[in-house]
Amino acid sequence: MKQTYLLIILLLSLSLKGQNALDFDGSNDWISIQDQNSLDLLANDNISIEFWFKTTFNGFKPIINKFDTNDGFRGYGVALYGGGVLGIAKIGNPGTFAQINTSTGGFNDGNWHHFTGIMLGTDPNNYKIYIDGALQTPTIRSNNYTGTLTNSVPLRIGSDASTYFLGSLDEIRIWSKGLSASEVNSQWNKELTGNESNLVAYYNFNQGVKNGNNASVTTLNDATSNNNNGTLNNFTLNGSTSNWVDGVNFSTLSTQNNILASPISLFPNPSSNVIKFNNLTSLKSYTIYNTLGREISKGNISMNETLDISSYSSGLYFLKFDNGNTFKFIKN
Repeated sequence: MKQTYLLIILLLSLSLKGQNALDFDGSNDWISIQDQNSLDLLANDNISIEFWFKTTFNGFKPIINKFDTNDGFRGYGVALYGGGVLGIAKIGNPGTFAQINTSTGGFNDGNWHHFTGIMLGTDPNNYKIYIDGALQTPTIRSNNYTGTLTNSVPLRIGSDASTYFLGSLDEIRIWSKGLSASEVNSQWNKELTGNESNLVAYYNFNQGVKNGNNASVTTLNDATSNNNNGTLNNFTLNGSTSNWVDGVNFSTLSTQNNILASPISLFPNPSSNVIKFNNLTSLKSYTIYNTLGREISKGNISMNETLDISSYSSGLYFLKFDNGNTFKFIKN
């Protein structure tokens, strides 16, 4: 009997500590990571930055920030802007920078979204942004970068010198290369091991007890061998805010590629009202999940039938057939 109780306690502990995230209160929570060579870039270096985020804030909030305020903001970073737009930038000599933003917004809808930003050299025409694995049409904000990029300031997560992110972050990855489309598609919806080539920092946030007393968990661990560990600053570390909280549910997301070889197709995608399928040969049972793995609806569908999604909140969803095959779709 004692062994049974110990097993139950162990399983409960694992479930509480798996797939966590950090909630930032928007007031003074931030993470500092000491400057190291692996986090510095030269002007023509390639970099990719990935993370999951969830927020309802409408306005400017820094997410990844390695800008030197004492040197014309020289460095690189990613931020949230008004209307739920995301942008990624490199700043060189004072007043010169290269930046692209998503041309559409709405990613501050309170749902989990995945961001991948890719900067190849200094020309923003070679920059790319993916949201939830889908390539975006970018808006070039500036294309006058000159000078050098490397600085000696810490990398900040969730803040700049005076502004603080409001929401949750998970699965932050910094690469010293430009990710290919196939790499983005194969890894945005799953955890990594930390030993992938050119991965210079990886924070999976699987620490602490979600919504529990985590007063002693004040270091964000880097899963790579570079030891770019972060220090948590000003987090309450108790309760459902400013603490370790529920993260992205990869057990649901990991199935999204199961039918890439199937002749079945879902359309239109994205959609605001209805979705339907081509090439269904029989009645199929389905379940729809959000990015937290929570069931949204279920039912049956056959060829030429439509599913009404007009009442869904904007965001990413997964439709899973009873044979395990799964499609992702975006509700506008």
